Amino acid sequence: MALQQVSGFLALPLETQRQTFTNLSYQDLLRTLTVSSQLFALASAQLYRELDFRLTNSDVHDESHSSMRTAEALQTIIASDYNYGQHIKSFRLTMVDDNSQTSAVMSRFLWDRAGFASKTLNTSLLLLIKKATMLESFS
Repeated sequence: MALQQVSGFLALPLETQRQTFTNLSYQDLLRTLTVSSQLFALASAQLYRELDFRLTNSDVHDESHSSMRTAEALQTIIASDYNYGQHIKSFRLTMVDDNSQTSAVMSRFLWDRAGFASKTLNTSLLLLIKKATMLESFS
């Protein structure tokens, strides 16, 4: 059985490949996911290295883009056959108060132990932490 010889970018040392991927834009990383399994792993490592999500009061009530992005990312990390968690070094979920009158509502919605949404979020975060074996920062 003959060994397949690797040439081009994939022949470079892994550290050089990783460093190259730090210079790609978000859109370029997304496009790279579909090229090959080797490039998928490199792009995923860069995309999932630092996760920073911001939720506002209006996100909680309107299911806006940022709350959907947060939910979809958590779902991908905890439900996928691919171990995205291996790449996560930093995870941050920030609550931004865009209306002081609804701050208590948002807090209750997200963190109330009796509420379905808060139970779902807390369970998802627990599963994320279990999968994120390289996690250095969680806030």
